[in-house]
Amino acid sequence: MLLWFWHMPLPYDATLRSTPIYWAMHLSLFASGVWHWHALLHAERKNPVQALAAFDVHWFTAPHWGLSPLADQQLGGMLMWVPGSILFFALALQCFARAWHKLEAMPA
Repeated sequence: MLLWFWHMPLPYDATLRSTPIYWAMHLSLFASGVWHWHALLHAERKNPVQALAAFDVHWFTAPHWGLSPLADQQLGGMLMWVPGSILFFALALQCFARAWHKLEAMPA
């Protein structure tokens, strides 16, 4: 829920305009991650089935596609990170080229 909130246009823009809001975003996302994993690891000690229930969607749907739950997660990660990384790399190259042209245009 926090991840969705911070990626909506207004909260996301606010993080770019305010250092306290920026850090509030990072701290809240980090805290929610710690809370999530603490709950999973704590549940595993008491009842391992409860810990696995957090990943039940992958256990029951991935095999229909011929994938293991791990392969499902790996494919999802690849589909999210590879195109996004290519886009960021292309934009970084474009910014570098603009900066280079500005430096060349500066008088010596």
